[in-house]
Amino acid sequence: MTGGGSLIKNFIDMMEQEVGIKVFLSPNPLDSVVLGGGAAFDNKKLLRTLQMKEKLIFVVNKKKNEKNEITGNNRKI
Repeated sequence: MTGGGSLIKNFIDMMEQEVGIKVFLSPNPLDSVVLGGGAAFDNKKLLRTLQMKEKLIFVVNKKKNEKNEITGNNRKI
């Protein structure tokens, strides 16, 4: 796991129990997020792939919202 959330006390243990697989903490969880982002920006092919996935997620969510508006299923959580 990476990021600040992975440093929450007992979070790794809870994730292992909930997901049922071994979870590993990055040696530098705060740095790895930034380093991974930097690597993505340096790798143009990876960046394009991530952008395409982000656009796909946006389109799918937009269509779900439009469907919910038509059917009246637009409850706030």
